[in-house]
Amino acid sequence: MEKSNKEEFSNLSLASIHEAGHALIYHLLGNSIDFIEVSDSGSGFVSCVIKTPSIKSTNSLEKYGMVCLSGYLAEAKFTRRRITGNITVVGTNGTKPSEDNEINIFRQMIDKYYSNRNSKFINELYFNMVQQTTQRILSKPPNWSGILKLAAELEERYFIRGGEVHEILERFVRFASL
Repeated sequence: MEKSNKEEFSNLSLASIHEAGHALIYHLLGNSIDFIEVSDSGSGFVSCVIKTPSIKSTNSLEKYGMVCLSGYLAEAKFTRRRITGNITVVGTNGTKPSEDNEINIFRQMIDKYYSNRNSKFINELYFNMVQQTTQRILSKPPNWSGILKLAAELEERYFIRGGEVHEILERFVRFASL
């Protein structure tokens, strides 16, 4: 059997990168993280209080979108998957994912915000702008180093309290900003 050039990543590795991506954006936005938890099955969670964006403010919608997209975009960068258009979520083995994933929730928020304009083009343009902004932030070398360090700690320990999450990220992203 020939070896594939495609790298294989464990569920734990992907969950750790995904949650570290969310944590970085929360950190840069000044949100207080309570804890991060991941499991071998590939599930994970960042406990952080974030307000649902006001439909009257594109700025808060943009920040909310950055949080929603950051996990998937960190995974894509880590696995070297090229994103050529707007990201969509595909479930395990190409199955349809749950409707309440972070990408769909953000798309629904955009649809709600721009509902009076009734323009799918505007919605996709806005989604793409937030996606590109988030990719740029994650790709800054100090930010990406912070994500990798936090993900490595998560893979080893599975659970990190909020204060320590901020300490780890602060070592790398102290002078970084959105």
